[in-house]
Parts: sequence; structure tokens; C-alpha cells
Amino acid sequence: MADNIATPSLAYSRMAEKWALIHDLLGGTSAMRAAGETWLPKEPSEQRPPYEIRLNRSILYGGLRSAISRIVSKPFSKPVTLQGELPERLESMQWDMDREGTNLAQFGRAAFDSLVTYGLTHFLVDYPAATGVETLEEERAQELRPFVVHVKPPDVLRWTEMRDNNGARKLTEVRIKERQIDVDPDGAEIEVEYVRIYTQQRGNFGARMQRRMSIFARRPGSIPSEAFRWLRYTQTVSARWKLTRR
Repeated sequence: MADNIATPSLAYSRMAEKWALIHDLLGGTSAMRAAGETWLPKEPSEQRPPYEIRLNRSILYGGLRSAISRIVSKPFSKPVTLQGELPERLESMQWDMDREGTNLAQFGRAAFDSLVTYGLTHFLVDYPAATGVETLEEERAQELRPFVVHVKPPDVLRWTEMRDNNGARKLTEVRIKERQIDVDPDGAEIEVEYVRIYTQQRGNFGARMQRRMSIFARRPGSIPSEAFRWLRYTQTVSARWKLTRR
């Protein structure tokens, strides 16, 4: 299983083919030059040295980024306000949607930017692990509440569905790609790719669904033939993450 953690779904692969152009257009001149002959083909009988000169002096006009920026700016030309009242426990969400200090306007703008760029976007609504919390009073004392994570389409690698007894489609698994900067044993910073897997599993009583989350990390290895290896984090009873080799 570990070797196929980041294998995308067929639907993702089909969309990714179209995202390549979007990513390079948004990446500007440097991305266009890095793509080389993909977007700037060689002329018939053109030799490599002259082509490299032409490539390095070519400039990409950022028209797509400019157009997206203008479209996204319009709905946020006025302050974002809430209609009605939120429950007391959720009032702080308008100032901190994702538990990282992103207010409602910033969150909405980023989501709309993704929506205009890709045609869709995703939200993950989660709740912190209530470790050692047994009462509502303790929960409020720790300021535990739901939070929302914005997930861009290129980071949703795979999803599977099933139909319930009423014929409605329900997600049974979602795989989300993440990246963060870690420090290796020598103290150097490295970018580590994670794949977070959310699954819904039927319990012993049929219809009851239980959620389980696994995290896999992809980091540089010490063996050349094993340039990267997947490490699995499994959740223990104490809600801490334990690292195990796969």
C-alpha cells in the first residue's frame, strides 16, 4: 500500500493535464522558460544554442494572473459581513477560520481565487482532538471548536464513494496532499510531502460509520536507490501520532 499512497485517481489525472498550462501561465516567465519546448517550440532546423538564447530573452505577459486578480477582487471590494448571528462558540471563526489566524475575508478571497483558477475548490471541516476532555466546560475552557481548511484541487489526490441505503453518494475515502518544512537529523531544512487519508469504515453494527485518519510522509532517504520512502503515522489511543516504517 505504501508505494501507492500518492497515486492519483483517474479523474485527477485527467484534470491535471489541463492544470499544467494554468500552472505555467501563473508561474510567469521563469515557469515558461523552465518548460522549454513545451510552450516555446524550436523552429525548424534551429540549433540548440540559438534556441537557448531566444528562450532566455522571451518574456511571458502575466495576463491570466491579472485577469484572475481583477475577477477575485470585485466581490471583496466591500468588507465581508455576516448576516444573522453565530452561536457563541463559533463567533471567533469570523476572525480565525482555520486556527491559523485567517479571517473570513482572507479565507473567502483565497477560496474564490482557487475557484476561478480551477473551476472548483474544496473545504475540509474538522475538529481538534479533544485529548483528556470529558465535559462541555473543559471543552469550552480549551476553546475547542470546528475549523475549516481550504484545500486546493491539485492537493486532493483521490476520493472514493459509495451509495447509502437511500441511493445517495457518500464519500468513503479522501486523500489529501500536504507539504511542510521539517528539519533532518543534520539540522538542515527539507520539504516533506505528506498524504493525509480520511476513511469512513462501517462498524460492527452495520450502518454506523467510523472515521479514521492516517498520515504518510515522503522524505529524502539515505540510500540512493531509495530516493524517497513513505513513513506511516498511525493514531494511537492517546491521540498522538506514532511513526512506523512501512
